[in-house]
Amino acid sequence: MAEYGWIGELKSKCNIRDVVSSYIPLTKKGRNYWGVCPFHGDKDPSFTVNEDGQFYKCFGCGVSGDVYSFIMEMESMSFMEAAKFLAAKVNFSIPDIKERTDGGDKSRKQELYAVMNAAQKFYAENLFSPQGKDHLHYIRNRGLSDELINRFGIGCSLNGYQLPKVLKSKGFGYEIMSEAGIVDKSSNEKGTGYYDALYGRLIFPIFDATSQNTLAFSGRSIINKPDFAKYKNTRETPIFSKSKTLYGLNLIKHLKAVGDYDNTLIMVEGQMDLIGLASKGILNCVATMGTALTEQHCIMLKRRCGCVYIAFDGDGAGRKATLKGLDMLYKQGLEVRVISLPDKLDPDEYVAKYGKDGFDNLKKNSENIFDYKIRLLKESYDLNSLEGRGKFSLEAVKSLQIINSEVEARPYIESISKLSGIEMDVLKRQFSSKESLIIKDFTAHDSRKKNVDPALDGDLYNKSLNYLLYCITVGMDFAQGVEDIGAYIMGEGYQTVYKEIMRIRQSNAKNIGGLVELDGDENKKLFYSIMQCGDMLVEGFDAAKYFRDCLKCIKKISITDAVNRLSAQWASETDHNAKKILSDKILHMYSILRTLKEER
Repeated sequence: MAEYGWIGELKSKCNIRDVVSSYIPLTKKGRNYWGVCPFHGDKDPSFTVNEDGQFYKCFGCGVSGDVYSFIMEMESMSFMEAAKFLAAKVNFSIPDIKERTDGGDKSRKQELYAVMNAAQKFYAENLFSPQGKDHLHYIRNRGLSDELINRFGIGCSLNGYQLPKVLKSKGFGYEIMSEAGIVDKSSNEKGTGYYDALYGRLIFPIFDATSQNTLAFSGRSIINKPDFAKYKNTRETPIFSKSKTLYGLNLIKHLKAVGDYDNTLIMVEGQMDLIGLASKGILNCVATMGTALTEQHCIMLKRRCGCVYIAFDGDGAGRKATLKGLDMLYKQGLEVRVISLPDKLDPDEYVAKYGKDGFDNLKKNSENIFDYKIRLLKESYDLNSLEGRGKFSLEAVKSLQIINSEVEARPYIESISKLSGIEMDVLKRQFSSKESLIIKDFTAHDSRKKNVDPALDGDLYNKSLNYLLYCITVGMDFAQGVEDIGAYIMGEGYQTVYKEIMRIRQSNAKNIGGLVELDGDENKKLFYSIMQCGDMLVEGFDAAKYFRDCLKCIKKISITDAVNRLSAQWASETDHNAKKILSDKILHMYSILRTLKEER
């Protein structure tokens, strides 16, 4: 690890609170910082950043890590890419050292990137060659300037055997070409025996959003031929997954760099829709890859914008696709709006007919997620009939269930009430029914806990011990020199964490973030629960007194537990001398309990 000493040095220069807060808003609570998790569908602040330990933890999805893993996740980077990203922010010089690989898988991925990048360059050069003039004329006629053509990396494949021949001359084998999905095996022995899987088509490369590596290609024929697929994509590979890729996302970084980005994105269904909008100067667009919107897509969008406009095709299938994605986007904490395209037009057709001003007007009159849902339901039921109004109100209120606050839901409930004629109070009860069931469940849980002996309350013990360990871990003044509490710690997990805390503390380590590397998920969860005690340290809170109270509490509970166990052992013991020894131990423990009770 000696040659990697710079890793810790760089990490010490990158305060995780500053890094995380550049992506999501954080609110301080005690000594911790809270925000909405950027990694899963959540609207409540379940994501915490611990500045003392230099780690983050989400109590919703369970994700956790340090400043490196945060950047790796947020920016879809490798470790070295994340390190370089952070180094640039703090003006840190990374030694000239090769990135470690994780065996053959990473090395193979690098080979796939290399062959795909070489193929993309080949296709792009084809487009501007004399042989590519028909393809170039076609794409220019769609309104794309040469600058945009180059920015999108668009190219063309002219014949079946040119690509494998060129790539072979550059040192790539047919096996890696085939694994990348860019060549297929010929049924005859003409040429190399392999041919370009997308030959005869206009080629749209699909780039990685961060590294700009080519992941895949989408091909489109510019002429109609019998038995020749108009659209064809390269298949999924170790570096390409449709459910984790959005076309055009790599260009958003450029918009941000030139200051031409308003923190909103327009989502369309296909590359040609995106190309059509781009040709009219609408550049803040991304497209799905012929698949339904996934949670991973939503997470990627959340990292890059605050508002998403959905502009799927105006036909029935487009509406269905729109509805499927709305809730997932909303659950990520995004503002979601729907652009309704008239006359069953797709975005490409609409912008070609009405131009940028027409599309901007549609965007201006877009509906938020719930207004859109309610309007569709209104059109689906006969509101002139009692049955229709009843079914409409039931489904409409049901569509609001992803809203966590009745205050936020109120305007939509009012709208449903006006449309259906059903009283607000009835609809509000319907909306709150799910919440009521949850409250009822918690009430039942609390009533069961009332029968627990306070002296043996495991929850009280855990809370007290967590606070003690937190204060010892972060080196609170009043916790310095405290007696060894190891004898009062019950549970193997707590013992393991306590020993590690003491090891780190005794080594005079400045950064306790190393504790995050504890073996075992349960031990990690335990440590994170300990560190959340920092939330308690708010103004007016007597931290030192609470520490003393918690120390007394764990002593009482652990000693009471020991007394109960020894008493049971005494009752079953038949040897007189053994009983005497057990009696002495029990009496000694009772003496300690009396002393604790008398302490103020």
